[in-house]
Amino acid sequence: MKRSRLYKLLLFDVIALAVIFVAVVYVYLNSSFAPQSNNSIDEPELLFTQSFAQKMETSLNESLRFLSVSNDEIPTEELQQEVVTRKPILMEVTGDVLFSASPLNKYDSGNGITSILSTDLLEKMNSADITMVNLEFPFSTRGTQMENKQYTFRADPARCSILKEMGVDIVSLANNHILDFGT
Repeated sequence: MKRSRLYKLLLFDVIALAVIFVAVVYVYLNSSFAPQSNNSIDEPELLFTQSFAQKMETSLNESLRFLSVSNDEIPTEELQQEVVTRKPILMEVTGDVLFSASPLNKYDSGNGITSILSTDLLEKMNSADITMVNLEFPFSTRGTQMENKQYTFRADPARCSILKEMGVDIVSLANNHILDFGT
């Protein structure tokens, strides 16, 4: 009985952390794709964001439904069976992605995304339920290059669609290049 309760509390903590993470990503994506005063959103980018948000909302609702069992109860046999029979979620987490001149030139002069990524890797990234990468740059055309920094990176927001071709659902921006051109 104690083991079952401990398992349930651990599961609750994991789901709570996932919900917080999804909420932060959802808020960030909604605010980052909101129209700015002189800019307009590309329709494909907006649809990508909306589709991702809908997937996350569905997942969040399912998690909250599972958590509706009180902490004092042992999950019912039916609920235990539901957990056992659910299809696992495949999440691919990769390393740094950098849209520098070299890969972008290959992308533009070759066969698009297959000029810079192998078909095996593309298939793996696109077949995952969730694919996450670390953007080693911000999408921006604004700002001033940081002085006394050897390498500074940014990419034109028009290149954002490449992430969709790669099958990317979530990006991390927590790295040493996010402020290369200021806030």
